Amino acid sequence: MRTLLAWLIDVRGHHRLTVDPAATNARAIHVYEKLGFRPVGVLREYEHVADGSWRDALLMELLAADFVRT
Repeated sequence: MRTLLAWLIDVRGHHRLTVDPAATNARAIHVYEKLGFRPVGVLREYEHVADGSWRDALLMELLAADFVRT
C-alpha cells in the first residue's frame, strides 16, 4: 500500500489522497491511520447496503506533505 501511495504522490502528482471506509470498519480505519491518513468527518448515510439500509462512512485524507516513507 505504501508503494501505491508513493507512486500516486511521486509519479502521478497527487497532493491529497482520500479514502472512505465504513465508519464501523475499525480494522480498515486502523490500517489507514497507520499509513498516515487522518479522519476528516463522517459521511452520514453514505452507502446503501444489500438489506436496504444505509451506513455511514469515515472520510479520511492523507496530504502528500504528511506521507512518511519507511
